[in-house]
Amino acid sequence: MAKPLCGRITPDQSFPVVPLRPLIVKLAFVPAFLFGCSGPIDSGVEQSFETRTEKDNNTYLSVAYGPTLIPRGNAVGAADITVSNDFFMISFGAETASPWGVASGGILDIAIMRDGKPGTDIASLVDFMPNYWSAWPTSYQRVEIEKKTPQQVVVRTRRDWGEVELETRFIIRADSR
Repeated sequence: MAKPLCGRITPDQSFPVVPLRPLIVKLAFVPAFLFGCSGPIDSGVEQSFETRTEKDNNTYLSVAYGPTLIPRGNAVGAADITVSNDFFMISFGAETASPWGVASGGILDIAIMRDGKPGTDIASLVDFMPNYWSAWPTSYQRVEIEKKTPQQVVVRTRRDWGEVELETRFIIRADSR
C-alpha cells in the first residue's frame, strides 16, 4: 500500500521513495519527513570534487558548496552543501533557512539523477524535529562535512533544543541508491 507523499512518517511505516534509502540517520529520536507539498555557519569556500571509486569507475561522489544545482531547489546560500552520486543529489541548508521556522541544517532539496543531470526537487524538508512540526528555539546550528572520501561523505549537523544538544549524521555512499 502506497503511503501519502505529504505528512508525518512514523517509525512503523515504510516509505517507498528510492532516494532516501541511502541516508542513514542515527538519532535518539524519530526523524520527520515532508515531501513534495509544493535556512553561525562556516562559510569558507571550498572547491567541489568528483571522485571515482576503485571498484566501479562509473560511480562517483560529488560535493559542492553554494546554491544547489537542483531545479526548483531552495538551498541558495553560499555555505549550503550539495552531495550527489549517480543516483541522486541532495542539498543541505547550512545557510539557507529551513521552512516553517525549523532550525537550519536539514535536507532542503532532493533530486533523482537521470543521464547525469538532476531532476526537479521532490522534497520540502527532510530533518530531525524534536518538537513535532513546531518551530523550535535554537542558539546555534552547524553543518559540516565530517568525512569526505571517494566512497563516502558524512554530513554532520549540530544544533541545540533548549538544554539538549542534537547531532545528526547523514551518510551518503558512492553506490547508495
